[in-house]
Amino acid sequence: MSRSGFSKSHTFMMEFIIVVLFFSICAATCIMAFAKADAVSKGSRELNRGMLIAQSAAETFKAYGATDQALAYYDADFKPCEAADGVYILEVQCDLKSEMKQAVITVSKNTNAAEEICKLEVKKYLPGEV
Repeated sequence: MSRSGFSKSHTFMMEFIIVVLFFSICAATCIMAFAKADAVSKGSRELNRGMLIAQSAAETFKAYGATDQALAYYDADFKPCEAADGVYILEVQCDLKSEMKQAVITVSKNTNAAEEICKLEVKKYLPGEV
């Protein structure tokens, strides 16, 4: 009689261990999916903000046609800041070829590797101004 009671509790414990193992595997998979989604979201937010800054610089270039090279630094929230506090760099490289003024606008991370976030090429036609 005691043998059959042991068998029932043993079976229940095995089923319980399998259920706990199944739920832990599912929880680990969900946590990995959420971590990956968070990383993709941060990268997308960084790309979106970098593109907005680059587009703003491109519109300024088209409106005023600057001829000098320019550097601007931004903090982690993409607000203008000093070079020492800069997390991101906006770089504008201008060039004048005949009647066409060109600029390459790059937004990148301010690290040793200088990871490029976005790059725009802008051209402005200057008829008779050159």
